[in-house]
Amino acid sequence: MRLEYRDGLLFASLTIEHGGRTVTVDNVIVDTGAADTIIDIIAVEPLQLAADEDDVIVRMAGLGGFDYAVRKTVDALTFAGHTLRKPSVDFGNLVGHPGIHGLLGMDILTHGQFVLDLHAVTINPHRGLDSHRF
Repeated sequence: MRLEYRDGLLFASLTIEHGGRTVTVDNVIVDTGAADTIIDIIAVEPLQLAADEDDVIVRMAGLGGFDYAVRKTVDALTFAGHTLRKPSVDFGNLVGHPGIHGLLGMDILTHGQFVLDLHAVTINPHRGLDSHRF
């Protein structure tokens, strides 16, 4: 999958499925410095996410300080041809970061054992490793 290198960051798109609905989220930063994936709640409005008793409120911390998000299990998340079933994803308010609709963190990247090629500006799941390693 080709990434877009813009403003010193790597941008991609991912798709989230939940409750029979699907949405593609663009302008997601591939962030090897983020432990967890977070998606802007406004970017996934078409999913009509509702509160669930299994949802968890989590504190997000980063260079800009901290905020809170809702950790929710969705039906599926697809990135670069790799689909995760029933991943937990954080949904929060990223309005303070215009043009950024999410951060794809190490929780998803390690699951897909992705290989990042900075020369070609691509990322792809590693097909040769044991997928149960992580």
